[in-house]
Amino acid sequence: MPHAWSEHVYGDPITSGGPPEPWGEPVDSHGYRWQINVADTWHQVNRAVELENGIAPMDVWVTEYNTAARGVEGANAPEASYTSGWMFNALARMAVSLPTLRGACWFVGDAEAHNNSWATFALHERRGQLANAEDDFYDLLDAGF
Repeated sequence: MPHAWSEHVYGDPITSGGPPEPWGEPVDSHGYRWQINVADTWHQVNRAVELENGIAPMDVWVTEYNTAARGVEGANAPEASYTSGWMFNALARMAVSLPTLRGACWFVGDAEAHNNSWATFALHERRGQLANAEDDFYDLLDAGF
């Protein structure tokens, strides 16, 4: 039996200066939520498995999150798709959806399968919108997150 859940929770990329992510997006025809709200779906799945097996709610670790929900190239990469403040809202949304959340890791793709995209994902590169992402990351650390 597992001791914790590991989830991937991605945001839907938007162009710089575009509208904020639709945090209250509706469920699809199968009853699932996508984008950052996929956390709601993961919580439902986790609880169903826990209840079916008679186990207490387990810790959740979000092992991947970023704004590359639709791909890793061009406008989809965080270098172009991140919007200032998105990380605050994403973590707040995850905390509400995943009450046993223990941590979250900004995912950086650097494999051939991810188009060797380190520079378009890594916060310290400060390319394009990554400067805003890195600033938000350090603001979260300064606030105790």
